[in-house]
Amino acid sequence: MTDVKDSPAMPDDTVNTPSTTADTGGAQTVDRALGILVTLGSGARTEGWTVSELAKELGWSRPALYRMMRPLENRRFVRKSADGRYSLGLAILELSSSLVGSIAGLSAPALRSLADATGATAHLTIVDGGEAVAIAVSEPSRVNMSVAYRAGSRHPLDVGASGRALLRGRDGASEMISSHGELEAGAYGYAVAMPTLPHIEASIGVVSLSPLDTGAVEPALRIASAEIERVLRTPETRA
Repeated sequence: MTDVKDSPAMPDDTVNTPSTTADTGGAQTVDRALGILVTLGSGARTEGWTVSELAKELGWSRPALYRMMRPLENRRFVRKSADGRYSLGLAILELSSSLVGSIAGLSAPALRSLADATGATAHLTIVDGGEAVAIAVSEPSRVNMSVAYRAGSRHPLDVGASGRALLRGRDGASEMISSHGELEAGAYGYAVAMPTLPHIEASIGVVSLSPLDTGAVEPALRIASAEIERVLRTPETRA
């Protein structure tokens, strides 16, 4: 009889090699980071999440969550408010420039109506990296002269009506804020925060070369704000 020798054992596909272990660990890290972003974006807590609330929701320890939050915050995927609550950061918007363009496009009809109703340049402004940035602007169609205000214009949050309105919006307030000559010499600004808009700190305002009737401007701002929020919240318009 011929002796039959055992063949060398073939590697088991299920055995974790150093490379597969590293791949698995990396995938778990990505999955956890996405879990944080999905939870923050769920809309379950419009005021933001504390670390304790997030840890309980995700089933993680607080130290593990802190380790995940630091790089996300550093890269502005999440932001931390003054009272320690976390929400989505503007880097989420920056991942797709078309998203900001979409918001600007969806806001355009309401901004055009606001500009024509007030005879002033209308703008939608959001917070980005501690500054106010205008992402959509519309000039009135029936006025010979208006303030030239460009989309992409930036300024400190504590300067101008739109910036200060954003700061007031952090407290849930939306009273109309006015300014004069703070961003452009001689220009008058009026703005209200949009504190109920999910995941975005936004204000809507107008800027004019002459003072406006506040009794007429404020209702116009409220109408435009409500219309923009309605459009951005309606799934069909974002399809």
